[in-house]
Amino acid sequence: MRPELIVNSIVPVVMAGVLEIYCLIIVVIINTGIYPKAKSYHLIDGYAHLSSGLNCGLADLFSGITIGIVGDAGVIKINGYNPRIGYYGIELLGLVLKL
Repeated sequence: MRPELIVNSIVPVVMAGVLEIYCLIIVVIINTGIYPKAKSYHLIDGYAHLSSGLNCGLADLFSGITIGIVGDAGVIKINGYNPRIGYYGIELLGLVLKL
């Protein structure tokens, strides 16, 4: 067993977990903007919260698909015949896609 290959195989999983933290931050921001007893909840507020939630969710979906595809191909190449291939840059670009 080579431990460096195990660490390289865990990178896409960790990056997918980082994406979820960004969405949790958006959920907290939306949740603090809703005061049921303090003021009336206007239609524009609902559309703003809906659009920000959809924006975060869809960006997370597409970024996760990118990280998954690149991670799958990269792990196969790292664990297979070419251990020096650098796919971390492409993984980071998939993460930046979310931002």
